[in-house]
Amino acid sequence: MNFLFAERTRKFWRWIYTTISLHPKQLVALVLITVCIGMLLWRHSRTIHVLVAPDSFQDAEISFFALGDQGRGNHRQRKVADMMEAVCQQDRDVNFTLLLGDNFYGNGVRSVDDPKWLDQFELTYNAPCLRGMPFYAALGNHDYIGNPQAQVAYSQKRLGSARWRMPSSFYMQDFGSFNNRILIRLVVLDTNQPIPEQLELIQRAFKNPEDSIWKMAAGHHQIRSFSSKYGDSQQLIDNLLPVLRKYRVDMYLCGHSHNLQLITRAAEPLYVISGAGGARIRKIKNDTTGSLIYRAEQHGFVKIEATPDDLRIQFIKSLKEERQIYTVTRACLRGVNKAKCFNEG
Repeated sequence: MNFLFAERTRKFWRWIYTTISLHPKQLVALVLITVCIGMLLWRHSRTIHVLVAPDSFQDAEISFFALGDQGRGNHRQRKVADMMEAVCQQDRDVNFTLLLGDNFYGNGVRSVDDPKWLDQFELTYNAPCLRGMPFYAALGNHDYIGNPQAQVAYSQKRLGSARWRMPSSFYMQDFGSFNNRILIRLVVLDTNQPIPEQLELIQRAFKNPEDSIWKMAAGHHQIRSFSSKYGDSQQLIDNLLPVLRKYRVDMYLCGHSHNLQLITRAAEPLYVISGAGGARIRKIKNDTTGSLIYRAEQHGFVKIEATPDDLRIQFIKSLKEERQIYTVTRACLRGVNKAKCFNEG
């Protein structure tokens, strides 16, 4: 954006010197006018004007990106954003992005006017394909160092490009439809706050098993993880996992571990960890249980494709490598040994 401002200013002065001759006082006045115009151009170049498609999501197939720990505003975040745009352009089927928390390092945002909104969200994900989709977001621990309510207000007021979706700190959203059933019902949790206060939402979302074909929950913190720093969370195992098991939630998505993992446990949701959106990568410990299906200590993101019959989980960490894809059928997922359900492709 600074390049755009400089280029416009250079062309203007070249025109001045080659076409007209000015008195010194006139030249000073013109310089001041140019500075004012330049500031207006710079502000305009950083303003995002986007028409986002409405969140109707009535298709029988839904695809979305999922990533967390992305809000660094650095070259790593931009690299992942570039990969997301390339995949979005190539596949042409991505409906939305799910952000899994730590949206703004290192201390969140102060207000809806914080410059981080531009640098770490609006301009980072402003390529043509990404700018046409909504971004649903969860709150992470770094977001709570700042003003988490500002992220809710940014959504409620539809500020910026109006792509940011966080109607409250925890909420429910439906995606897709098939045979009068919701394809995906997603509950986004605030794992920074006490889980018991959010159980009513989980119960309301999942108490009727016929409402939705796929039941998903998401939050920033991990329930299960093989990360060297953040392993299994006993607090969430005690307070969140029992209710997810009770209502037979199919998948739990999270970040926080700063890497990519796919974990399966008997009678538990699939655990998709996508915390490699821009923060420094953390090591993954060796698995002796046989439950770690996939691991990657690289920056990247996940793409989820849902149909009425199966889920395709794609781990994407480089445009030069083939995607690691795992397909699991709905029938097999309801069985005991999920580890045998996955077909790689």
